[in-house]
Amino acid sequence: MRVVLTELEKKLFSPDNLDYSISYILRAASLGEGESNYNIQKRIQEITTNIANVQQVVAPKVGLPKSSAAVKVGRTNYEVRERNNSKVGYLGEILVYKLEKKRLEQANKLELSEKVEQVSQNQGDGLGYDILSYTDAGEPIYIEVKTTKGDIDTPFYLSQNELNASVKYGDRYRLYRIYNIMDNYKFYVVSGDLTDKLDLSAQSYRAMPRNEE
Repeated sequence: MRVVLTELEKKLFSPDNLDYSISYILRAASLGEGESNYNIQKRIQEITTNIANVQQVVAPKVGLPKSSAAVKVGRTNYEVRERNNSKVGYLGEILVYKLEKKRLEQANKLELSEKVEQVSQNQGDGLGYDILSYTDAGEPIYIEVKTTKGDIDTPFYLSQNELNASVKYGDRYRLYRIYNIMDNYKFYVVSGDLTDKLDLSAQSYRAMPRNEE
């Protein structure tokens, strides 16, 4: 039994946090191809150790490609490689979860730190945000996390539900944009109504057969 438990511990997503590990194991079967479990496990351990050294930067002003051809190439390169990589997204959520808890702990708001929740795992993906956190005054903050292995200029994808949530919650909504997650990861934050803050380009459409009558 001891040998079995020792081997199981090696496979845990985050050995120091059983809740993370259970959530990861239950979800692992549905995760798509991408980073190996070993690389993700190693990265979460590094994040746990170095959480105080994560660097926040100013949001860039890069804009979208002007030609439709450039947009199409960007979609092929990034949507397949990044958007469908659920493991990388999950890793980014845990990073932000830990950052928010640490921020509140440093502000001596231990009760609020205990209330920070990774709602994408506990309540599902339909809320339009991934993390429920709080200001130092106890006001709720609704955080969406977008994570890629690419650099700061790598496009990322938003759902209509996420955009709607940013409109609904206004200044209480935060987008944490994490990049270079498997290397020298950094992040920037965009607050408020994302339809006013981001350069958006429609990439897909909701469709149904047309009634010809």
